[in-house]
Amino acid sequence: MLIPMGFHLTHRKLQRGDVVQPGSWGGVVLDAGTTHEWFERETLLEAIRAKHYPTKPSRLQSAYYFPDLNHAMHYWVNFAQGDRVYAVQVADTSAPFHHAFMTCLPPVQGRTDEEIAHHYWRKDLMVTRGKFRTATEEILTTSALVVSSEFIFSPELFEDPTAVTVDLSARN
Repeated sequence: MLIPMGFHLTHRKLQRGDVVQPGSWGGVVLDAGTTHEWFERETLLEAIRAKHYPTKPSRLQSAYYFPDLNHAMHYWVNFAQGDRVYAVQVADTSAPFHHAFMTCLPPVQGRTDEEIAHHYWRKDLMVTRGKFRTATEEILTTSALVVSSEFIFSPELFEDPTAVTVDLSARN
């Protein structure tokens, strides 16, 4: 049984049953090295985690998902309109996980990057960003994620909030 359900965003085209492996994001960042726009942020977060929060899963070795469609939609509207949105299930519910506010990632005006990194790992500071001025929660897990279906969003959705869902179970 695959539970719980959440929502994963990626530019890749996935099908029902496809697996999102943990560490995909970390691989992209580390392979690009200092040329990746978020390399410094991610390596700082990893250094703070390793030193102060070693029981939490590494962002560089995790898969990411949003706990509900509202958080996924907020992220999509503000940061990732080119991405696809998938309903996913956690393959191994015993794997380590961490709930965080992804809007509490450096940089944050008026705070040092180190200070914000600690808040991210403690999940004790709600930073709002984007069009709807809300804090977006993300979940990191060392488990793989299994794709259930794809959700199709369009900018018009936020003027007329009628969501369109494509169920991939009808394929094949």
